Amino acid sequence: MKRRILAALLAWALTAGTAAARGENASPDPGSSGTAQAVTAAEAEQEADSPEDRKPDEELRPKEMARDLSRECLFDGRSGEHHELTDGSYARDYRTRAPNGLSSLRVTAPEGEVVGAVYIQWHSLPRPLLIQVPGEGDEWVTVSECDGDFYAQYIPIPELSDFRLVCREDPSERMEICEMKVLSPGTPPEDIQLWHKPGDKVDMMLIAGHPDDELLWFGGLLPYYGGELGKNVLVICAAMNRSIRRLELLDALWACGVRTHPIHCMLYDFTTGDMKEVLHKWGGEEKLEEMFTGFYRRYKPDVVVLHDVNGEYGHGIHRAVSWLGRKCAELSKEAWAFPEQAELYGLWDVPKIYIHLYPENQIRMNWHQPLKAFGGKTALKAAQEAMLMHKTQIEHGWAVQDGGEMDNELYGLYRTLVGPDLKKNDLMENIPAH
Repeated sequence: MKRRILAALLAWALTAGTAAARGENASPDPGSSGTAQAVTAAEAEQEADSPEDRKPDEELRPKEMARDLSRECLFDGRSGEHHELTDGSYARDYRTRAPNGLSSLRVTAPEGEVVGAVYIQWHSLPRPLLIQVPGEGDEWVTVSECDGDFYAQYIPIPELSDFRLVCREDPSERMEICEMKVLSPGTPPEDIQLWHKPGDKVDMMLIAGHPDDELLWFGGLLPYYGGELGKNVLVICAAMNRSIRRLELLDALWACGVRTHPIHCMLYDFTTGDMKEVLHKWGGEEKLEEMFTGFYRRYKPDVVVLHDVNGEYGHGIHRAVSWLGRKCAELSKEAWAFPEQAELYGLWDVPKIYIHLYPENQIRMNWHQPLKAFGGKTALKAAQEAMLMHKTQIEHGWAVQDGGEMDNELYGLYRTLVGPDLKKNDLMENIPAH
């Protein structure tokens, strides 16, 4: 009987693997790539062979809403009712142990229930995982797997009541997880983040110094372009020292309606007004130019939005990423600049670059118009509410302002290949619709 069950599970895994989406890993290294077998319905739709093969998202998803079983489950034999994985806090994480050289996390569903998916919010870097079930004796059998694509990852499980997760590349490697939800089969609840990879072409790229800068200095930009208009907006986040801020950024972007997973450069965060000191501590100009040129070439943004050249209030990291954004726009179109990278991704001449507060060719965005995607809230209000996701920062008094000296509605067109702005109310003006 057990062998027949295992055979059925293996057949399911093969079918799921065939249908899984394939794509590049959202990694700070422009040369890295990966394959995704933990696939959202939206990704499956993107990978359809032809428009006729594509089905609306609601047709690809099961109709019944999944239930959260987490507190009723056992995690490595411990109840989920009082567990680090289910306490709702990013401040504590659970680290798997490695007895006999193998590190795993065993999940046991409550009696009479099966698991349709798990949702992992990583403390460490995301890990490719194997999903295994008990076999004969001490044997464990792999029935599915997923790549480590996202810091918040939804992983389908083939209706199992007892299984374990193991790192695919190194089974002895310990997993570090902040939060984990175990779901019954069905449609994921709204609080489950189903991220997309950027793909080969994004509409807009916002390069931010830190998590929270994407809202503090750019206001309603993300709710408007990402949430209301549904543009493919990619946020590049340069510096952070604490893993909790990665997850806060994801929560904030999700609240803004952005569905493209950001890229975390994982550069060292410190306070200085000296841009040269930042570039030096980050490894030098050449290394950084290669990294940011790679972002342009790999993701080919139509519009890039940068920090104020003076770093808003003079922050050296803001100044550094603004300078890199401008400098690498010149390099990304030149074949002599990082030639191996150019051969891999091709060249890219960025059509438009806007800079916050830039005094030339200025336009003013209106973040006070009501947005349908947010139930009539304005883009500014949506941004202010998303800022609440940055809990570690609002404790220090940071908030999205309306107007003022650092007005987040004011931008200057620094670079254009598509002509001047005439309407002066849209960063995507003159960009053809894809």
